[in-house]
Amino acid sequence: MATITHVESFVVRQRLNHPFFFSQWEQHERAVCLVKVTTDTGVYGWGEGYGPAEVVQAGVRWFAPHVIGQDALHSATIWQTMYRRSLDYARRGVLLAALSALDIALWDIKGKVLGQPVSVLLGGPRRNAVQVYATAMYFQHGVNLPQVLAKEAVVYVEQGFTALKMKVGLGVAEDVANVRAVRAAIGPAVALMIDANHAYARHEAIALARAVADQGIGWFEEPLSPEDYEGYREVRQQSPIPIAGGECEYLCAGFRHLATNQCVDIAQPDLGAAGGLTEGQRIASLMQTFGAQVTPHC
Repeated sequence: MATITHVESFVVRQRLNHPFFFSQWEQHERAVCLVKVTTDTGVYGWGEGYGPAEVVQAGVRWFAPHVIGQDALHSATIWQTMYRRSLDYARRGVLLAALSALDIALWDIKGKVLGQPVSVLLGGPRRNAVQVYATAMYFQHGVNLPQVLAKEAVVYVEQGFTALKMKVGLGVAEDVANVRAVRAAIGPAVALMIDANHAYARHEAIALARAVADQGIGWFEEPLSPEDYEGYREVRQQSPIPIAGGECEYLCAGFRHLATNQCVDIAQPDLGAAGGLTEGQRIASLMQTFGAQVTPHC
């Protein structure tokens, strides 16, 4: 038994020397809410919530009384307790990010107490190495953007990345110019994905997908608003590029909409928002049942 005695939350913030923007807003700082859960034996675990850091922190503080005193090894039971206490007003959104952060911390504790990597506790690793990609190439004001993005992309390749993901969402013509510039700079061997952060209407997303299909794009991420399930299905049917999405979905209930509407080729649950590792396992099983690949967001 490992009784939970303390729940602490920390907002970690960094002001950016060089602000950047993407299709939705400009970013002047980075902030994240980290959670530390400690047991009576001194073993502790860390978790992270995805979303506005101070709001996630408020959620963690709200959940804390329902977690303290519980056995940290009973992570699924604690998950259900948090879920039931918040269901009336947290079927989606930031309270679920707080739940997710706590759940991740409990898995960290479980791995330490049992002396096993969390991958083993989840059923075992399928591989010893994972290909990672650099998420970068955001937008800047007052520059020759295709040239700047191409130069930045080369830096990541020189660092050893074999896959990159770049931002789109400035308009179809400008996006096409940026994508072509990056592809020309990195060559055909490096995987390249694009992410619109739900910038587009259906016809624009389809037009962009068709216009860059010859650039070897691995996936087109979040082309539409996450609420537009019918639109996702339409874009997926007409896009020559695989469609990815789901970072704004929550729980299996949310991903069921993506699955039954055949919205995505690649589902992207954010484990820091969609329900933690406990719900992430369920989401993965659900989406695989419908033939979708799963690549966790972040």
